[in-house]
Amino acid sequence: MAASIPMVRGEGRGFDLKRQLRLSAGPVLALLLAGYFGYHLVQGDRGLLSFRRLDAMVEAARKEVTAAEATRQALELRVNGLRTESLDRDLLEERARLLSMGAPGEVVVLDEPVGAGPRPNALSDPVVATKR
Repeated sequence: MAASIPMVRGEGRGFDLKRQLRLSAGPVLALLLAGYFGYHLVQGDRGLLSFRRLDAMVEAARKEVTAAEATRQALELRVNGLRTESLDRDLLEERARLLSMGAPGEVVVLDEPVGAGPRPNALSDPVVATKR
């Protein structure tokens, strides 16, 4: 009788599919979870791409606010020139000419038809000619 060689564990059983699936289930699940969270970190409603898009929108809004503040300050200066405490005669005359009101002896020539709506630069002077 020949001496028997001790069997090594798993020897002779062949490929054990259930065992392999059980051993690989944990890492596969971890990879799937990492992929899911990684995708939503970048693409989700609160992801990195949305964050960049919101940053661009905030920057555009800040520029818009800055432009609006500059316009408001310019308009405040013009309004202050029309207050009774500090009346600016040149500004008052300009506004009167925009309303087609001229001094006696002046002819106001408008560069657009009456009632055509506001011009893009409505604060500019119309062309004024004086009779001599």
